[in-house]
Amino acid sequence: MLSDKACMDAAPRERLYRLHDGRGLYLEVKSTGVKAWRYRFTLHAKASMYALGNYPELSLEDARLACDAARHQVERGINPAHLRKSERIKHILDASQTFEVMAERWLASRPWAPITKIRRLSLLQKVAFPIIGKHPVSGITCDHIRFIVDAAVERGAISVALQVGRTINAIIEFSLQHRGVFHQFPASYFNAGHAKAQVLPGRDVTLTEYEARQQKLKFRCYAELQKLSSCGTQTLSMAQWPEFKLDQQVWEIPAQRSPTGDQLSLSLPTSVVGLLKELADIIGPQRYVFPNKHRNGPMSVRSLKQGLKVLS
Repeated sequence: MLSDKACMDAAPRERLYRLHDGRGLYLEVKSTGVKAWRYRFTLHAKASMYALGNYPELSLEDARLACDAARHQVERGINPAHLRKSERIKHILDASQTFEVMAERWLASRPWAPITKIRRLSLLQKVAFPIIGKHPVSGITCDHIRFIVDAAVERGAISVALQVGRTINAIIEFSLQHRGVFHQFPASYFNAGHAKAQVLPGRDVTLTEYEARQQKLKFRCYAELQKLSSCGTQTLSMAQWPEFKLDQQVWEIPAQRSPTGDQLSLSLPTSVVGLLKELADIIGPQRYVFPNKHRNGPMSVRSLKQGLKVLS
């Protein structure tokens, strides 16, 4: 085995030569005077040499540790040279595939109106980019998403939390499907359908909690309004925000939807006004109090009835 003194005293010769330390570790002395650590191994009946680093920058003790680590990789059937090359490629890709870069590419691919893209980019610039904008997409975890979403919730911006969480997920899925960014070994994503389901397992837990809260609040408001007004489900499903004067605690029901056929002015208890204000904050600017999932019309009577059954 080699000693520090032997490594230090190894002088260059006209031709390259190697000093054997044991278990495949060599100190290679070049004619230029450069001394480099090499690990010689055989994998799949093919002999290879793996560069560990130069001496004295890499000491004898550290070279032995590095050699042991490489040897364990070979024992598991992994070529350490190939692994290092893959890691270098990944590092290069990560540097060019930050979340901010991929977000801009994702937005460019969306078939949206320019104003919609501008608003979504503005949201990301305010909420997400300061936290994960410079992170490689492959390094973003569930904890990153939770931190961003929870911060929005703590500010009372529930609708922002939901939108930014879904947007981050969409960008990560876009990166996986179109740019070769993998959060696990690529073979795990051979099936495209499976790949989509496997991006950041568990990432939707936080979002699901807030969506469940939104749905529960929506049906609580519906149940309270039904008790107060004696209106049918069809009438309630068509309720619109302009009809509610929350500061005055009044709901003005139009004659065409009133159970009596006349316009009604219904007083709202403080507790119900509080629920409606919270619902308005969560769902954001909408025409209907109980919008459908596409937010382009009211919820169906069937959906409202099912929600009320679940609530009860």
